[in-house]
Amino acid sequence: MTPVPATTELTFYTTAELAREAGVTRRTVMHYAEIGLLPPDRVGHGGLRYYAQPTLVRLQRILALRDLGVDLASIRAILDGKRDDVEALVRAEMGSRS
Repeated sequence: MTPVPATTELTFYTTAELAREAGVTRRTVMHYAEIGLLPPDRVGHGGLRYYAQPTLVRLQRILALRDLGVDLASIRAILDGKRDDVEALVRAEMGSRS
């Protein structure tokens, strides 16, 4: 992990480090950032993006929901608190039976 000076005791990951920790590609992290599902916690010099530990947990949640067949729009609603996890999983399951 690359330590980034901060006023708090948080440790930050670069995009590549976050991807490695989550077991996905750097491009996956960048895609989720681009569509607003995984915004960086800090942006450093030259646009380098940094992500804190809670963002790693958020990414792991996104990946778990994707593995269960939940679409990205539903994942966004879940993460924004606009939809219940169970409701989204039931809808994903019903959609896979069609």
